[in-house]
Formats: sequence, C-alpha cells, structure tokens
Amino acid sequence: MKKSYANSHFYLAIYNTLKKYQLYLQYYHYSFNDNIQESSLIFMVDGRLHHGGMADRFAGLCTSFALSKINRVPFHVNYIFPFNLEDFLLPNKYDWTIDRNKISYNKKNSFLAMSMGACFKSFKSNKQNHIYSNFWDIDYINKIYNTNFTLKNLFDELFKPTEYLSIKLDLFTKEIGGQYIGVVFRFQQLLGDFVEGEFPILKEQERELLKQNCYNKLKQISEENQDYKILVTSDSVTFLNFIKDINHVYIIPGDLVHIDYIGDADKSIYAKSFFDFYMLRNSIKIINVIGGGLMPSGFPLFAARSSNVYFERISL
Repeated sequence: MKKSYANSHFYLAIYNTLKKYQLYLQYYHYSFNDNIQESSLIFMVDGRLHHGGMADRFAGLCTSFALSKINRVPFHVNYIFPFNLEDFLLPNKYDWTIDRNKISYNKKNSFLAMSMGACFKSFKSNKQNHIYSNFWDIDYINKIYNTNFTLKNLFDELFKPTEYLSIKLDLFTKEIGGQYIGVVFRFQQLLGDFVEGEFPILKEQERELLKQNCYNKLKQISEENQDYKILVTSDSVTFLNFIKDINHVYIIPGDLVHIDYIGDADKSIYAKSFFDFYMLRNSIKIINVIGGGLMPSGFPLFAARSSNVYFERISL
C-alpha cells in the first residue's frame, strides 16, 4: 500500500514537471517591455491541458483561494475553457475577476505552479503565480497551516449564480416542490454517451443489464424515501431517459458533455452541469450510487462538501 502511494506521487511529480516545462516552452517568453509586476495567485482554466471535471476544477480553485488567504496575496480566476465562468458564476464577497490583458506570460514577471493531483507548496511572492491545480483535500491545508477553512465558506465567499442561472434554478425548485434527495450515477462512457478519456464502453447486452440494475436501485431508494422527491443527476443522458418515468423522480432537462473533452458545445449544454450542481447543493441528502462498473463521483461529493449536505455512497 505504501509503495503504491509513493509510486502515485512519484508519477504525479513527473507529470507536473513535464507539463510545466511544456507550457513554459509553448506560451512563456522573456520581454523587457512587459512592466506588469502584480504579486498574485491566478487560478488558470484555459484549455492548455486537461483540467479535470467540474468538481476537480472547483476543488483546486477553492484550495488555491485558501492558500492566497493564508499568504495574504490577491487571488484571481482565469477560467475561460470551455466557457467563460462569468457566464454562470459571479463574484460574491470577493472579486476574483481579472483583466486578461494584465496576465503576464513574461518569465521575468510570472511563475508557473503546476500541481495536478497534488497541492502546490511554493510560489513567488513578488510575481504573478499561474496556478494549475485540481487538488481536493482542504483538510490537508488546515492540517499544514493550522487553519479551519471549509469548502462551503470558500465557495460561498467566491461565487453567486448569474441572473440566468438563478432564474432557471428558481424554476426547477418550484417544479420539484418541497424537500428532495439527490441521487447521482456516474457512468463515464460505459453507456457510450460521449468520449471521456480511455474508459471502457460496454457491449449492448452489458449496457442493458447495467441500466436495469441501476433502475432497480433507484426504485428501491424512491420506495424507501416516499416522503421526498428524488432528484437524479448523471453523466449519461441515455440513463436519464431510461429512468424518467419512475414515480417521484425529477430530472433537470438538457444534454450533457464532459467539460474537459468538448470545447465547442452550446452554452445551454454547459449550463446543465451548473443546474445539477446547485440543485444537489440544495437537497437534504446526496447519494452516490457506485459498483457494477459505476465509479465514485467527485461531482456530488463537492456539491455536498460545499454546502454541508449529508453525503453517502451506496453500492448496487
């Protein structure tokens, strides 16, 4: 176990080092005409590498914000891939926006911190620090720095929904009516909905069996919680269409894509992930169904931890 843990960190360190120098060679330069000298942390989601899914991105973002607060350095967000974050979320109590003309790619003024899958531990106090991170564990930050950050407090300080998002969320809340439980199924590309890395796609007979097993589990959850509606979210539209007629089940309409692999979808398709996320945050409990090929999902876990909603994983 210790050997496996050490190996994973060893390979992460190699990946981060190689990616860092790849980006340096491709995008950074020396110039004596660039006089931008702001000391800051800038969280980067610009499509220049695989950033991870929505939960990974926001986990890394909130962790980076916590570190900026610890070190009393201004924090900004450059989230432009595959959409502009400000289409869906606006600053709440902290202004994280940045004039992108003031982002310096001059090696003289900037420092690149690459920490995908790990926490970045160093930055330059006199430079713009460009942070690429999907690091999750805020508990690690609290332990190292003797702080008491929570994902909820960090997220709520940073973000509030845009008017577009708020209007839609109010509509869904009225439609579902009353309290509800969130249930999440993560198929990746098992049902062949879309491309997500090198994950397997099941044969047709196996797909039907998995869908039926998930259908049965959802009916069981619904029957055990008859006083509540069941909000179902999934990365598979195929599955959502399969279970939409179950009594007490509510599904937010719309198609889905994985934001790390599809960069040219319509705004309404990207909005679906934000709808699901905020509706899960407002549920009384979130259940992530796993097993039988279904993987644990960070999406409902982040929704729960960013809202202090009870979270559990149950197996097929």
